[in-house]
Amino acid sequence: MKNFAVLFDHGQYQMVANGNIKKGCFDAQSHQATRVLTLGQGHKTKVIPLLLIDENDVKASHALTIGQPDADQLYYLQSRGLSTKQAVGLLSVGYFLPVIDLVEDEELKNSLRQEMESKVGLYGHQ
Repeated sequence: MKNFAVLFDHGQYQMVANGNIKKGCFDAQSHQATRVLTLGQGHKTKVIPLLLIDENDVKASHALTIGQPDADQLYYLQSRGLSTKQAVGLLSVGYFLPVIDLVEDEELKNSLRQEMESKVGLYGHQ
């Protein structure tokens, strides 16, 4: 299970990621990864990775990251001539691409990519 979320000013996000391995499901796997990108101030996030495991011979994991774009990465991109908006946009593109790459229809994927790049300010406008 892979979950992605983006919060802007005063955004609120709450999720329970529930993985369940029942008794008798030998060699079962449950892997969770949740990423929340926070852009702005005053947001609230609550993510609970929940693994319910009733068997011993399994593989299970969870990972969670919540945070703003890395300040060092922003500084580096801005030192190369990008505006703050463009730098945040470029980092956002890197965040969203794994989600868009899940779309199988190439025309839809390209359309979503262009729309996303425009919306995050990669081209200097919204």
